[in-house]
Amino acid sequence: AGAPSSLSPQPCDIVLACWQPMGVDWTAAMRAAPHVMEYVLVGETDDGICGQPWGTWGYDGADTDSTGSDEDKGRVDVPPYVADGFERVELVAVSAAGQVCRTDERWRRARQSRTVSFRRLAR
Repeated sequence: AGAPSSLSPQPCDIVLACWQPMGVDWTAAMRAAPHVMEYVLVGETDDGICGQPWGTWGYDGADTDSTGSDEDKGRVDVPPYVADGFERVELVAVSAAGQVCRTDERWRRARQSRTVSFRRLAR
């Protein structure tokens, strides 16, 4: 949970975060740091066990109804990363290179674990 505070001592262009705890979002602090041009997340995306579906990934599920959770309070239709000037880029080749997580099952074609880059757009 203390990971975002480690951004301030040394400015960096790229931040790598692997397997954020479920329900915890480090990405708001990454986006708020003006020197961060890109952050890369490794783990289960969207509705998986890493981060928060909306706050971390901009995922609102199959429907658009609010769940009433704390995360939904103050929510707008634009994902937080978009509102903060970032774009989401799926790193398909990286994800396909043998990345595995503990929730992957041998009988499923698709893996749960993915690598996703969020890149700051030019202003």
